[in-house]
Amino acid sequence: VMLSKCLVMQVKVHGGQNHSSIADTYDMLAFLEAKQGNLDGSLERLEDALKVRKMNGDELKRGDTLINMGNLYRERGEFDLAVEAYEECETIRTEEFGYNSQPVADVILAHAYVHSDIERGMLAVGASLSQLRRSNPAEHEEEAGAITFFKKALGILISVNGPNDISVASTLEKMGMAQFRVGKLASARRYLEDAVDMYRDCGRDNIESKLVTPLFVIGNIHSFMKNEEEAERVWTEAHKCNLQLGDGKNDQVHEVLSDALKIR
Repeated sequence: VMLSKCLVMQVKVHGGQNHSSIADTYDMLAFLEAKQGNLDGSLERLEDALKVRKMNGDELKRGDTLINMGNLYRERGEFDLAVEAYEECETIRTEEFGYNSQPVADVILAHAYVHSDIERGMLAVGASLSQLRRSNPAEHEEEAGAITFFKKALGILISVNGPNDISVASTLEKMGMAQFRVGKLASARRYLEDAVDMYRDCGRDNIESKLVTPLFVIGNIHSFMKNEEEAERVWTEAHKCNLQLGDGKNDQVHEVLSDALKIR
């Protein structure tokens, strides 16, 4: 209510809607609507903000509004609209920051997430992995869909932050998890193993918290592929890392691994 009143006052003060502070207020209203679960209302406010950004020529903030709209479209399952918003945002950010920049990497990662959702959705409605591959014109599984965008973002992050930055390890983990969720186990394991190595190399404290999930999933992949010795080895390492977290450990993983490893 207060923000709505503030918006009315700003329109009066500035003599119209084409002022940056008015768009900022629309963005804040959109955030509050989303927090309350009103995605339709949130999108309406973002559309209002976008109109103001276009009128006053604030391209950077227009890009920020577009990525927020894309995220809401993705949450609503309107993937085509999400892709359109991300593409426009990427164009703006590339012009403003250059291609090799963190803001561009962020929006390309958003592209990757929505394409990952599309691939998972196809599998959920009964598409086979072979149908999923045929739906993409790329010649090889590794070059298809979400993974293409993840690789682009990864290249930028390595260029901007260096190869041993935690953002690189985190992106490799996301790549592995995306592949795992659509049943591409060999490439999923490879990316997750690379992520584990990178997490260890980045020199961060309390790195065990980053290792538990990828190690746990790598063990699951070995188990699915009937490589039980390797599964037990990796699960044991994941269990050890999890225990080192003390009260911060992942209780669900602890329970599953304790059962899998027959630990009491």
